[in-house]
Amino acid sequence: MTDALTTVLARLRDAVRTEADGDPYGDTDVTWREPGPGYRPEDLNALVDDHWEPERARTVATLADGADGADGEGLAAVYADVLRRCLVMRGELTGEERLKLGRYRDLVRGTGTFADPVTGAVRPVPADGPMLRAYRERRAAYLSAELGHNLARAAGGPDWAEHGDRYRDAVKRARDAWICSGYRDELDQVVTYLRGVTERDLVRWRRYLVELCDSARVDTAGGSFHLSSLVPGDLSADSLWHEVRLDGITLRVARAEVSRPWFLPVFLHGRGWALPGDELVCDGGDPPSGRLVRYPTAVLLARDLRLDPALACDATTWGPFTLGVPGLQVIGTVDRRLGRVPDPSPGQLGKLV
Repeated sequence: MTDALTTVLARLRDAVRTEADGDPYGDTDVTWREPGPGYRPEDLNALVDDHWEPERARTVATLADGADGADGEGLAAVYADVLRRCLVMRGELTGEERLKLGRYRDLVRGTGTFADPVTGAVRPVPADGPMLRAYRERRAAYLSAELGHNLARAAGGPDWAEHGDRYRDAVKRARDAWICSGYRDELDQVVTYLRGVTERDLVRWRRYLVELCDSARVDTAGGSFHLSSLVPGDLSADSLWHEVRLDGITLRVARAEVSRPWFLPVFLHGRGWALPGDELVCDGGDPPSGRLVRYPTAVLLARDLRLDPALACDATTWGPFTLGVPGLQVIGTVDRRLGRVPDPSPGQLGKLV
């Protein structure tokens, strides 16, 4: 890897690893992808007006699955298997707690439609509810503003000296919008409540999660996948893209958050379940090992790459970049590391069924 490429990737890695990524489930990292094809922005817009576009959904699901575990397993396969085989807490919730659990579930889950690409039959499938959708959109805008701020600060120079306040103000406005109209604090309260209640009784909740996961699975002649989308869906807006400029190198980068309406991280990272025989999904070691040690929370995109000819050396690829392709490229993912999973509370092990 050339010094120039090392510098570019290090700058991008530092710019996208933010405090918001790591809260509340653990550390984050960046995984660079092998060079791939170019996309049009619409190729990655899988969900339009609550209707899933089949081929786009397949593309996004492949990007979002993070299949780097044992036997090429990704998040969807491991999560679905865990839901079916896990032992969970059985307690007794009050009637009020069960009603509140149902209300919170309805706040974050909605319904979309999917048309079978062969038969044309339309069926209902999960989608983010209005509250969670607003949360994701405002969070994505905040993280995009932070990306622009961090890249500009790292570059320094006259632009940062003259416009640093503008970048800081953009981050503040995006954070305020996330808090005021993106339900940031409200959703954090929902997650805290779900974590506490489901660690006392996961029987009904696990049943719901299995149904949710199954309903988001799409079986086609080309294979099966679980519906996922990117936020924002429209990646053509120029405001999403931030410039990276070094000696002999210019490019524009963006990040898009992954939305999985079938996946609740609060369960996977919770302490109210275990697998038979003390089986682990991830051992939480350094380095970690297991069926799944990380999963993507965002994808990193690039476009308009320009290299000094001396750096390209007539190559067709440069690190995670494919040279000369039109459109945008997916160059990596922002990943959440699992830690030890499962990690049940020791005092609750005798209550698992």
